[in-house]
Amino acid sequence: MDGDPKASDTVTISAHAADIRLVVIQGPVQALSACAAVRHAEDLWEHDYRNVMLFGGILADDRSSHVRLVRAATLDCSRGISWETVLDFVNLPDTAALQAALAPHGEVAEIICSRNHQLVNEVSLAAFPEARRITVGDGFGVLDIKPGPGWAQFDLAMPLLPTTLRPDALGATELVITPRETVLAMIAALRAGTPGLTAADAELAEFASGGILMLMNYLTEAYGATVHGEIGLAVHLARSAVQSHDQPVVIKPHPRSSLGQTAAVARRLRADGHPVRIMGQYEFGQYPIEAFEALVRSVGTIQAQGSSSAFSLHYLYGVNSIVALPRRRARRALLPREFRRVTDGAQEAKRFLDALDAWDGQMPMPFALQLTTPVYAKVLGRLTRPITWNPIGRVRRRPPRRDPRVPAEITLRLGA
Repeated sequence: MDGDPKASDTVTISAHAADIRLVVIQGPVQALSACAAVRHAEDLWEHDYRNVMLFGGILADDRSSHVRLVRAATLDCSRGISWETVLDFVNLPDTAALQAALAPHGEVAEIICSRNHQLVNEVSLAAFPEARRITVGDGFGVLDIKPGPGWAQFDLAMPLLPTTLRPDALGATELVITPRETVLAMIAALRAGTPGLTAADAELAEFASGGILMLMNYLTEAYGATVHGEIGLAVHLARSAVQSHDQPVVIKPHPRSSLGQTAAVARRLRADGHPVRIMGQYEFGQYPIEAFEALVRSVGTIQAQGSSSAFSLHYLYGVNSIVALPRRRARRALLPREFRRVTDGAQEAKRFLDALDAWDGQMPMPFALQLTTPVYAKVLGRLTRPITWNPIGRVRRRPPRRDPRVPAEITLRLGA
């Protein structure tokens, strides 16, 4: 199922005197994916580049305690590759600052990042226009590349599972599949180098044997639901998956979840009689679920509605997940603006999983996600906007664009 290395023969490698590979990483899952691509590139082309990591771009405030936890997990997930240094994007506000920070290390010959939009990626690609540009996609291969002359385009794509959201997602970009074994090697390096991770995996696997693993979403923070709607939907999905009231449940929060949805779901399931464990800060909750092989193999059911981990877990370990979303229950939980996108995405995820076993390991797999919102849904979404919840945090009032690191559309969406 892995890509054929001979496909790389079509890629033209220019002779650079430069010696730096800049790897832009926004979180733990991207760390595993990007490091696997780096290792595969080294195996194919034997370039002696020195690797520099640029971390950040997760949230508007990259100085929060939550982001510090994600940063620590990201560094652990990057153990499979040798790094000359790690830079934090929060300290580098523009292209000039990034160029100055990398100048002592050498010339940048290659940039690896997940996409060509979002501020950290846009700044990195603009700072070094002569470097070869490689995308690994979001997660383990969602190729979310914006087309058009206003966006930097990639020379090469190196995902594990090449998933395209648009028919022309790749354009002229050449595709080289990162082998499954290389990703598993990065996961093994993470487990071997992180004290306590393997033991935590074994403990959770013993607790949850034959039970349920729930991978939570972040619908409230994404303005897709009210906090009560998201909690109610998650409880409904859990109850529909269990077979008895004493089945154990392990819940893994989404890294962007911040309003206590997971704890509320756990309380309701405990009231039903289920033993429940939450993979929190001290249970390596910030680490990718792909690092918990014993856990995902031990449970009887994985409820992964809205999570791309359903695809990677099936491809890496052969385990199946529930991704279906009952439309009637979803209509009660989701806000009008997101209803069609989320429900259509659930149907497409089921089709994608069914087709994954027959994948030839070379061609990109289309994922027909609804990318545009109908006008009526936008109007209804604006009318229901006052009842949505913002992430809990310190209240700050500032005019739009006071912080140049935050794009205007994000500033307006967050109500600054």
